[in-house]
Formats: sequence, C-alpha cells, structure tokens
Amino acid sequence: MEFRNPGDGLSAGDELLEPGSIELRNPEIFAAFRRVGLSEQAGTGIRSIFRNWRAQGYVPPEIDNDKAAKFFRLRLRREVLASEHLETHADLPPHGHADGAAVTM
Repeated sequence: MEFRNPGDGLSAGDELLEPGSIELRNPEIFAAFRRVGLSEQAGTGIRSIFRNWRAQGYVPPEIDNDKAAKFFRLRLRREVLASEHLETHADLPPHGHADGAAVTM
C-alpha cells in the first residue's frame, strides 16, 4: 500500500518520527478537524502508523521525503517480520526511528 503527497513533508528525515512541535501546512484545516473530533493531535500520525504497523508484525514502513522534488511517499508493505527479528527487537520503543524506519532524503 502506498500513499503519496505532491508536496514534501515539512520536517526532514528522522524528525518525522520524533515527538515535539511540528509545523502545520494548513493550521485552519487542522483546527476544524480537531473541533469535530477527526484529529487528536498534530504530528502524531506518522508515529502512530509506524507503531500500529509494527504491532501487526509487519516490516517497518518506508518513507521517501524528497524536499527538492517536493515529493512525499509512505509505503506499507504487508510482509511479516521473521519471528527471530521480532524477538531480537522486542525491547525497542514503539515509536521513533528505533522502529527501523526507512527514511530517505
């Protein structure tokens, strides 16, 4: 499964997976979604995708964030991690780049 955006991610590389304040592309739309309950908190979506995909036992998502070309892609592959890989990395936190995120620039 692949999601594409004709614009780049506003954060660079591993920053997409780090908690903290983020720059909103369109704060008015975010505020409207939040008021009607369609958004919880800005900047948590990518981390949630990584955490939930990992919880399903799949290989980590891949992110291509090309700022020069103004291109962003998130690829979710339905490939199950080998059980030995899951056991080896069971102690890693469920967020951040320790997930094994493939972030390219």
